[in-house]
Amino acid sequence: MTKETAKHCLLYVGDGGAALSAAITYGLTVSGGTITLTDSGSGFLDDGIVKGSQVTVTGFADNPDFTAVVTSAAAGTLTVKNPVNPDTRQDVTLVTETAGESVTITVENFDLLLGQATTNYSKSASQIDFGDKTSGNFNPQGAGTVTMDVSVDGKVEFTADGLHGGWTALNTAVDNGTQPNCRLVLNKQLDSYYAPFSISAQDGGGGKDDPNAYSFSLSVAARPAYVTGFA
Repeated sequence: MTKETAKHCLLYVGDGGAALSAAITYGLTVSGGTITLTDSGSGFLDDGIVKGSQVTVTGFADNPDFTAVVTSAAAGTLTVKNPVNPDTRQDVTLVTETAGESVTITVENFDLLLGQATTNYSKSASQIDFGDKTSGNFNPQGAGTVTMDVSVDGKVEFTADGLHGGWTALNTAVDNGTQPNCRLVLNKQLDSYYAPFSISAQDGGGGKDDPNAYSFSLSVAARPAYVTGFA
């Protein structure tokens, strides 16, 4: 068994996504558990899609709209995992479909939140009491809905582009009450959770001789997708 330090547990912040021009060159191949998007125009890499991107695909005639994570990328093919409905985040079933329909792909990439010092996550389930008058001294319990929280703190890296290493995106989300898409990487194998997050707390600042620090507390705002197979 290989052990590693927690330095590989890192939060990445989504760039908001961008829709590519609709095209009739996109196809879909489903073979067992392998799902492959194809582009006869070989434009995926030119369009900025990379391993780890999240894509939302709309317009196929025989498939529902879906959001999935790219686990490998080439100019003419993308291997994707964990397709879900973009709105409900529930799993969807896909089938092979040849190119020809006008299909739109929205791609979102994720940038590392710079300056991270500590990144933690926790999951907890509510408990359902299934006991009744015949249960005896110990009531049977069952797991209910699950929540997932992430806390991250570090030192702000102020950059000339004004993005400040991802700090600006999270700060703006707090100000506007929006829910940014984030990617939480758990280990050096790059096993990851993808989800929209609500931000419940933000702190910053410090003393006159301290680094300019930040901390954010986040909670998943919808069912996260857990994706393996990047490394």
